[in-house]
Amino acid sequence: MESIKAISKETSFLLDPYTRGMNKKIFDYLIESYSSSERQRHRVCFHQNTKVDLHDIIIAYDKQTYIPPNKHVGKPETIMLLKGELEVYIFNDNGLCVNAIKLSAEDKEYPFLLRMPPNTWHGLRCISEGPCIVKETITGPYDSKSLQWAEFAPSEKINGETNQGFKYYERLSSQNAQELSKPKKSEYIQINECVLQSCDQFPTVSREVVVKLKEMAEKTELQRARLCLHPNANDSLQEMIIYLTGSCDIDVSYHINKDESLAVIEGEGRHDFYSDDNKVYASYRLANFKTMLKRGSDFRCFTRINRFVPHKIIPSGEGVAIYEATTGPFHREDTQYLLEEI
Repeated sequence: MESIKAISKETSFLLDPYTRGMNKKIFDYLIESYSSSERQRHRVCFHQNTKVDLHDIIIAYDKQTYIPPNKHVGKPETIMLLKGELEVYIFNDNGLCVNAIKLSAEDKEYPFLLRMPPNTWHGLRCISEGPCIVKETITGPYDSKSLQWAEFAPSEKINGETNQGFKYYERLSSQNAQELSKPKKSEYIQINECVLQSCDQFPTVSREVVVKLKEMAEKTELQRARLCLHPNANDSLQEMIIYLTGSCDIDVSYHINKDESLAVIEGEGRHDFYSDDNKVYASYRLANFKTMLKRGSDFRCFTRINRFVPHKIIPSGEGVAIYEATTGPFHREDTQYLLEEI
């Protein structure tokens, strides 16, 4: 596939310089690469290179994958589950499990997205049949020193010899069975008629939040509402869940020196990309992951928008809910509108 470059058996980069996105063709490539890899895992990177500030990755792995507890020094990380179910364990520096959260892409009672603050020890365990498909968002640049592996848990090498890593997570699952069985509820406050702010140390997003945002959006003049997952405007990773009704009209815009990404949660729409003379040079249909697989390669469930690229989202009549990420701090002047310049 010309648009993808495999740089290792477990990592590939998408090469389109302007409008990288996840469609069924890319998904089929991901699954094929995952299935043929020795460790049953593969990732497709949508960011331009490892030096940019916003990294967008979609990963496939399954029950046979052991990922030891780790943390990203100075970097927040968000996991959005597109397919399957995961158990997420959060630890203190001594290795004590202080939180256990179940994520599910299928069961709407459970959250499908979790944001972890910087310097947080965490471990992931796939519990679904078949592979988990995970959208991972993290700040760059990539530095191997910023990724640390916990000494309080079995390493991947030890697990390969004795399965001690799998047994370690099985014990944690049993010890935290009651907590894992209860869907984690998001905690947030309402700032104004169209903005919610998360007040949770480990923000999650479930279907319940999306319904709340839809109700808010339908009552506002702008016909949109959002939940801010980042703690403040100075955070290095600005993330929002946004609901746009079918009546919402947003002008063509672009970000200065900041890349942006969006993943569809529910609903459909269209994503247009513009040249400097305000003409559409590319257009993609948007849908969530499940709908994308059913409708074919004309649809995207995820799009990466590089800096200085004018674009516009047009919701369908039923509206669309999206997860949007960009790098911080937030400055209003970083967003420019194309019509103002013509």
